[in-house]
Amino acid sequence: MELIALAVLFALGFVPLFLASELAAGHPGPARHAMGAPTDAASAAERHVVAHPLRPRLPAVAANDEHEREAA
Repeated sequence: MELIALAVLFALGFVPLFLASELAAGHPGPARHAMGAPTDAASAAERHVVAHPLRPRLPAVAANDEHEREAA
């Protein structure tokens, strides 16, 4: 019985102090996201497509006359 009373007293003291400290700290905001993770869906999708190993590669561009003249 004493253990239950002690747990209740601890909860009555700890919970309000914990909630007050959490509310006083405020929200960390988007600047504290880990490793610069994107915060919107468009940039997250773009980052995923660029990093995907099976993404389609750009076609090889044929050399134009200007580059061929420089090489000759």
